[in-house]
Amino acid sequence: KYISEYFAKRDFKQINELINTGFVFYSILATIIIVLSFFVTKPLLKFFSIPEAIQAEASFVFLVGIVLFNVSNALSPFNAILEGLQRMDISNKVNIVMAIPNVLGTIFFLENGYGLPGLMVNNVINFGMMSLLKIIFAFRILPEIRFDPFLFNGAMFKKLFEFGYKLQLSRLAYLVNFQTDKLL
Repeated sequence: KYISEYFAKRDFKQINELINTGFVFYSILATIIIVLSFFVTKPLLKFFSIPEAIQAEASFVFLVGIVLFNVSNALSPFNAILEGLQRMDISNKVNIVMAIPNVLGTIFFLENGYGLPGLMVNNVINFGMMSLLKIIFAFRILPEIRFDPFLFNGAMFKKLFEFGYKLQLSRLAYLVNFQTDKLL
């Protein structure tokens, strides 16, 4: 929303503040959540009555899922550039191209007996490659972008927070809906 608005005004200063403020906030939040997740993993495993024999595997899957979710949030401002500039063609091409290594990785990890932890590693690999591609394209289509965490802006944070908490509730619902099977 805001990238489109600022781009229409050719206000690259605001775009840079927006991207860097979002990145800094989500990075700090991610760090806090990831650290906290190490303390809640064992209680959650007990709450869900995970058998002792698979607790190490379940713990690994849970922690990797938490890290992926939070890193995804931290990198979302760069993906927002493609969406805000209506470059769904690029996003869709990246998603389609990345489906191939995702399928191949899934087959590899399952055929070699890595099970659910292997699938999570596959998700990490594919997320990393997809994120890198989207960041590269974001910088190519909007060369005015400057990655500088010191461009964090309190007023921009307030504006983003008022809009973004609703979006995050939606993303959390998505995560619960589409990742619960991996947890189970």
